[in-house]
Amino acid sequence: MLVDKQGNLKKRYLAKASDCKNCPLSEPCKGKKASEKRLHHTAYKAHYERMVKRLSSRLGKRMMRIRSATVEPVLGSLINYYGLRQINTRSREAAAKVMYIAAMAYNLKKYLRFTPVEQSGMVIALPIPDQFCYILIYFCNSH
Repeated sequence: MLVDKQGNLKKRYLAKASDCKNCPLSEPCKGKKASEKRLHHTAYKAHYERMVKRLSSRLGKRMMRIRSATVEPVLGSLINYYGLRQINTRSREAAAKVMYIAAMAYNLKKYLRFTPVEQSGMVIALPIPDQFCYILIYFCNSH
């Protein structure tokens, strides 16, 4: 394990120069000038692979559709129209506060624009109460 310039954990894999010397694929693999092949992967590669596997499942695809319809438009609006392309704070906690306030303002604005749908023309069938049946029977028998 090593840490790169940005502070990210990396795993480094090296092939020995002696292994690459007699390999027929050495030039297309490592290039003309390099003596050995070096690969760098993030230390969290297993987590990324698990995420990709989950997202390729049926449930993962469904959840991505739901997210793209609900969450992503909000983030896009906040970034493109409400000036949150760049957050000028020093800590992660302060940036989270800015995002919470922006989300609350977005939701409040959405709530103020909301107009309830009128339920005109809808009919609901209710069961006839017992007392009403007795009144109908009395009325029908008396006339």
